[in-house]
Amino acid sequence: MFVSFGMAEHLNGECVLRFDDTNPEAEKQEYIDHIQDIVAWMGWKPSKASTHSTLCSCACTVLQVVHT
Repeated sequence: MFVSFGMAEHLNGECVLRFDDTNPEAEKQEYIDHIQDIVAWMGWKPSKASTHSTLCSCACTVLQVVHT
């Protein structure tokens, strides 16, 4: 996390906190909340939180637009 958030901060960029949701039915909100609490405790502020499937969906949409 230090590299991702630190590099974004160094370059005046943004860092997205991405959760791996390969098995969304097994994911509990308490785990997500705990991870977000730890990230905040470490002093990092993600620009947003997202899931792997959301990012993949966006990438697929961009590729479809580019190739049409």
